[in-house]
Amino acid sequence: MVTPGYFPALNLKIGAGRPFDTRDHPDAPRVVMVSETLANRLWPGQSAIGQHLVVDYSTVGMYPYEVVGVVGDIRFRGPRSEPRPEIYLPHAQRSYLIRHVAIRTDEDPRALIPAVRAALRDIDPQKPAYGLRLLGGGALLGLLAAWPLTGVVASLLYGVQPTGPITVVSVVAVRFMVGSIAMCLPSWRATKADPVAVLRRG
Repeated sequence: MVTPGYFPALNLKIGAGRPFDTRDHPDAPRVVMVSETLANRLWPGQSAIGQHLVVDYSTVGMYPYEVVGVVGDIRFRGPRSEPRPEIYLPHAQRSYLIRHVAIRTDEDPRALIPAVRAALRDIDPQKPAYGLRLLGGGALLGLLAAWPLTGVVASLLYGVQPTGPITVVSVVAVRFMVGSIAMCLPSWRATKADPVAVLRRG
């Protein structure tokens, strides 16, 4: 499920037909875009535009979608991998809870971080950062899971209660800090990597 700006952001060329736009609203006929590999596989020697493709959603049923565009292939596993058949649905017609943001720039991408954060806050100021949600949920589950084992832990401690507030807060704080470092350090290293060198390594 993608929004209209997905294809230009990833520099994907539309080989035939059209990309998604405002015509593809929730009340409009269902449409789909397909990759070149899928178009050649399903309709060899024919135009994919105007063809119909049945998409099976186990939760909402099977519906025919009209093909309105053919987009260039993507090699998800690196430039040496073979392209896979792909379908694209307009997010306006088939919304999905989890969304990823793709941003394209000709400048240093790190310079966009403040603007991106501000835009995300404008969309939903109540939403914390993602990695933070994982850490918070993990800390809560860890506390609940460890509670039945406090009797075993107590026999290994001297002068400290395993359920004492200082002990609990200290353990959660340390684990949260370690998790934050484990999350942020690889992200920081990724910003230092040369994308051309990464692509050459495949």
